[in-house]
Amino acid sequence: MISHVSTTLDDLKKIDWTNSKIVSARIHTTECEVLNTADISWSDFRYNIFKGIHTSKLLENFSSVTTDTNRGTNWKPFNFLQCTFYIRYCDANQVMNDILKAFDDDDDRDALYQGGSCFFKVRFPNGVEHTIYS
Repeated sequence: MISHVSTTLDDLKKIDWTNSKIVSARIHTTECEVLNTADISWSDFRYNIFKGIHTSKLLENFSSVTTDTNRGTNWKPFNFLQCTFYIRYCDANQVMNDILKAFDDDDDRDALYQGGSCFFKVRFPNGVEHTIYS
């Protein structure tokens, strides 16, 4: 059975994403496909979302991103064009909060891949799958 339910970002923020898994994801700009994959980690998916946000907005609005190299072992380096940013390793709930924040902020949403689209399907531990479009 397939069903479709519209929801708000606030509703999505209330969900417990613990032990859920992204089973497929796609990100498109208005001109090309940025990501089309199955079985991507939450951290790698967030990195791909972050790549679509202007650097100044990313560093200003997301405490989970820094250029500071002295943050410790919970920070993983990711390459963004010509510089390296460090993104904090955290659980699926915090990662999803960052993703939803990127979708929620009007400025970031407009800048996110210059008006492109994002789709991802999440499987919860009970086997239920939800598809999220932006």
